[in-house]
Amino acid sequence: MKSILEELYHGKIRPDENIISRDPQYRSIHRKISESLDKWKGMLSEEDFNELEAYWIYIIKLAG
Repeated sequence: MKSILEELYHGKIRPDENIISRDPQYRSIHRKISESLDKWKGMLSEEDFNELEAYWIYIIKLAG
């Protein structure tokens, strides 16, 4: 059996992919964001929506 450190080293465990906030409002906020993005996806062209999505990713990276 491999150790956890070996699994991390070989990329078989990715803790950053499993982070879920413990904030009680997290699920509600996440749902509102998803609903809003779905709404914008229906209103914008594919190109415009992809631009909005790219902008959103930059904001998330800035927020850390």
